[in-house]
Amino acid sequence: MKPVFMAVLLLFVAGVAQADDALLVRPQAGIGVFEGGSQNGKMVRHAGIRILGQAGGAKRYGLELTRLTPERGPSFTAFGIVLEQRLWGWFNMSIGTIGYIGAGGGRQRPFGLVTNLGWEPEDWEGIKPFVTLRSETIGTDPVGRVHSLSVGMGL
Repeated sequence: MKPVFMAVLLLFVAGVAQADDALLVRPQAGIGVFEGGSQNGKMVRHAGIRILGQAGGAKRYGLELTRLTPERGPSFTAFGIVLEQRLWGWFNMSIGTIGYIGAGGGRQRPFGLVTNLGWEPEDWEGIKPFVTLRSETIGTDPVGRVHSLSVGMGL
C-alpha cells in the first residue's frame, strides 16, 4: 500500500473519529524479528492502523490494517478483525484473526493470528499511548512468526 494512500486513509478515519467519540483510531508502528522460511532471523518493520469501537467498559472491537516490511523480500499487508481489553486501567491485551495479503510470495493470502500484550494507560496528557509486544502467526508453509515491539497512540 502506498504511503500517500495510508496518509489519506488516516486523515479520513481521524475525521470520522472526531465526529463520533465511540470510535478509537489507533496508528501503530514497530520493529521485530521474523521466524520461519526464507525470512528466518530477519528484521521486519510494521506500520498500520486500528479502528476500534466500544464493546462495553474497557473492551473494544474493530479492524486492523497493517503493512509488514521484511528486511529482504516483498512487503505484505495484514487485514482483519481484532478484539481488545484493558485490565487494571493500564494492561492492554488483544487478539485477532488476520488475512495476510501477499505473504508467502505470489498471490497467496494465508490467514493467521495476531496478539498484543502491553501497557496502555487510560489517558495521558490528552492522548492514549501504548507499548505492546506483538506476536503474529502466519499460516504459510512453513509457518511464519513475527515477534515485535509495537508503539502508537489512540486518537
